[in-house]
Amino acid sequence: MNASAARALLGRGIVMEEKEEIERALFWAAKNGEVDLVVQILAKYPALIARDNNSHNVLDEAIRGNQVAVVAQLLALDPGLVANEDSCIFAAKEGYDAVLNLVLLEKNTRARIVFSMDTALTAAAGAGHESTVALLLAKRPDSVLVTDKENRTALHRAAEEGHVNVVRQLLEFKPELIDVVGSHYDKTMFPIYHHNKEIIYDSTALHFAARKGHVDVVRLLLERKPELIDKVDCLGSNVLHIAVESASIALVDYLLERKPQLSDVLDDDGQNALHVAASHGCEAIFRKLLAQNPGSIDVVADQNTLCFAVQGANPQVIDAVLAMRPEFACAVDTEGNTALHHLCRASSNRRFRYKLLPYLEKIWQLNPAALQTVNDDSETPFFCTTISSKEWGMEFFKQKLSWDELVSGKNFPKVYISRTFAEEQCELALLNVLLNISGLIDTVMEYFFTSSSSEAICG
Repeated sequence: MNASAARALLGRGIVMEEKEEIERALFWAAKNGEVDLVVQILAKYPALIARDNNSHNVLDEAIRGNQVAVVAQLLALDPGLVANEDSCIFAAKEGYDAVLNLVLLEKNTRARIVFSMDTALTAAAGAGHESTVALLLAKRPDSVLVTDKENRTALHRAAEEGHVNVVRQLLEFKPELIDVVGSHYDKTMFPIYHHNKEIIYDSTALHFAARKGHVDVVRLLLERKPELIDKVDCLGSNVLHIAVESASIALVDYLLERKPQLSDVLDDDGQNALHVAASHGCEAIFRKLLAQNPGSIDVVADQNTLCFAVQGANPQVIDAVLAMRPEFACAVDTEGNTALHHLCRASSNRRFRYKLLPYLEKIWQLNPAALQTVNDDSETPFFCTTISSKEWGMEFFKQKLSWDELVSGKNFPKVYISRTFAEEQCELALLNVLLNISGLIDTVMEYFFTSSSSEAICG
């Protein structure tokens, strides 16, 4: 569609049964700023001004095209014309101030509520448009406390995106926003559980900023309210726990300089900031926290620091822990897992798999008994490997375990004979039958370790 085609369509004198074509021409003209053409079409077909196409009318199209002249003309033709809330949110997010200034006049307030994942103010704040935020605060001052579907105010959004000037602007408008809590997940989609209890994340703007590593926003918020530094979320995590997760070294430096005691705080799972750094594989932050508080490595939550380091899969962090506390390889967590169990489970992550492989031997040398240790679910490290990554570390286990040990107890039923065997989705029961037939054990062993032969079993 272009202006010439639209004018030709208009001059053809179509009947209203073909109004979809002329409506498309009207919407195109509105979105592309063809004021004269919009006026001509509406003069001939005035009913189209209120026409709703998928909840969007001609005013919505003009707003989304940032066509101020068209918006002004439409409102002059029909002062009661209202825009969809989504279009206003779109304009706010894009910073279309002139359009919003026209649409948000009191007489153009939308009469009905349209579900949206945002509000105009939270959208503008999240996009960092200072002038748009100022306009919306002037036109709709009450919207400063309105939240989106994730229960976030405009301050949460601005803090999350690191727009320090917008954060300052909102706090000057309403200082008490600094204490308002919100969530950082879509609570309309699914509940989140922790230790079998549904949780609602209650994060302040400080937590939102820390989660993204925005040092300037964190500094501003703590200057406005210093005691906020001790605020924890619903999981007991303080701002340092969250900053470590963000992997922002600058933010961690700032928080430790401001309050070194933050590294001693344990969350609801008994984890300190060092555990978080280890489990996220943040080597630089791990070493910084360890140098600042050497005793934090000995704090045990539901597992020790070595288990957290294995989960983080950073070889440098694992080596650092093993060098300082080799005895951690012999410890078990609250569910009976050794570090070797955690290592085998971590192999399920393809990105980490081959970085972790050398640690099978290293941790086994420190604790050979771990290979036969069963956790509270009667699982050995080998069993954890078979359900995580099929063939990972198989050469190691073949060297350390006999065939009887490999297929005994709870080790065997979940073992995938090879990747091909798993892809073919053969019945594991078939293999159990073969194992019970005298004289076939050697054959099954061959198939067990040879992917090229696995199709023979399936056949």
